[in-house]
Amino acid sequence: MNTELRNFDAVLFDFADTLFDSRSALLPDVMAQHCADLGMRAAPEDCERWIEQILAYVATPQGQARMQSCDYSPDLHRASWNAVVHACEGIPPAFAQPFYGVFCNAELWRPFPDCEAVLRTLRVAGIVTGIVSNIGWDILPCLAANRMTELIDTVVQSFRAGRLKPDGEMFLTVLRNLRIEPARALMVGDNWRTDGAAAAVGIATLVLPMSPANRRLRGLDIVLRTAGIELLLRESYATLG
Repeated sequence: MNTELRNFDAVLFDFADTLFDSRSALLPDVMAQHCADLGMRAAPEDCERWIEQILAYVATPQGQARMQSCDYSPDLHRASWNAVVHACEGIPPAFAQPFYGVFCNAELWRPFPDCEAVLRTLRVAGIVTGIVSNIGWDILPCLAANRMTELIDTVVQSFRAGRLKPDGEMFLTVLRNLRIEPARALMVGDNWRTDGAAAAVGIATLVLPMSPANRRLRGLDIVLRTAGIELLLRESYATLG
C-alpha cells in the first residue's frame, strides 16, 4: 500500500471493552459449576443475578473507590474484586472465588466480532499495533487463546509497568517499543479519562462509547476510516470468510 495514503503508522488500543468484550467471560453457568466444586449451592440464575449486582456496585462511587488501585498488581486486583463482592448485600462471600476465577480467566475472554478483521486490515496496510491497558492480570494468554498474538506488535500492561493510564508514560512506552513518533500514532479506547489522556502527549485519540450499543460488533471500522485505509476492510473480511 502507498504509505502516503494512510494517516498513521501505528494504532494503539485499549484492551477491555475496546478490542475484547469483558462480558464474554461473565459466564453464570461456569460460575455455578465452580460454586458446586466448592460445595456451594448456586444455580446459574443466582450467579447471573449476582454478576449484575456486582457490576452495578462497581459503577457507584463506593465501588470505584474500592477498584481505584486494583490494576497495579495481581494481588491488588484480586483483593479489590473480593472486597466488591463482600460489599454487595445478599451475595455469599464465598462467591468471590468462583466469580474472580471465571471473570479473570484470560482464556475465556473473547474479542468483539469485528476486532480481528480490523487488526488484519491494519497489518495489510503496514500499520503497526499495540495494546496499552490498565489491567491487573496478564492478557497475553488471552491473545494466544484467540490466535491474535501475531496481530499485535507490543503490549504494555499497568501491572507490569507500575503505572496507570492516564499517565502519559504508558502511551509513550508503547510508541518507543514500536519506534513511532506520537504525531504518527492513533490511540483507540473507550474511556475519555484514561485513554483520552493520550492526546496530552501528542497522540491523536479516538474514544468509542463506553457501552457498545451492539455487542455483536464494536464499531471498530471507524478506526480504518480514521486511519485512511477503509477500502482494505472488504479484503480482510473476504480473507476471513
